Amino acid sequence: GVVVIAKNKSAASFIAKQIKEHTTDKYYFALCYGNVADDTGHLEDLLVRKQNDGLALVVSRKEANSLKNQTIILGKGQEQRIFSGEIKKAVLDYEVMQRDENSSLLKIKLQTGRFHQIRVQLAHMGHPILGDRKYGTKESLEYSERFGKTNVCLACYRFGFVHPSSKKKVFFEITIPQSLKL
Repeated sequence: GVVVIAKNKSAASFIAKQIKEHTTDKYYFALCYGNVADDTGHLEDLLVRKQNDGLALVVSRKEANSLKNQTIILGKGQEQRIFSGEIKKAVLDYEVMQRDENSSLLKIKLQTGRFHQIRVQLAHMGHPILGDRKYGTKESLEYSERFGKTNVCLACYRFGFVHPSSKKKVFFEITIPQSLKL
């Protein structure tokens, strides 16, 4: 995927500030388990971080409202401790680029930048990213292993930000090979 490296500390700080303020443009490819039915979609979820394993978790508004003393009671009667009472809104848009009965290649426009956001939102939607051992299901992991997907199949393909020197918006992008077959 796209990686941006700053030439000096002030440039790095300038770019880091944009990332922190969510003023960068980030686009990803994600290869997911299952056939994503809708050609396009918009996901908007509430995320928290769990204390026991540090992973992100999607919670409902009702669960978010029941948050007390850093403990949340999930709908199934499960209790999870979280790092803080901070609940963050996570938003992304997606478009299906390719699909078959077992997998879908998505193009994702990240609207917010939360911890493990794409991974946890797609898993919550029922389509975990192939190779994702943290958020994948037994079925998605078995499928990933069968087809040699040992790494998380997620890559930033386009990244835009205001350049530290020119102060103009710049984009860096990779392309996916047209010959890619699921």
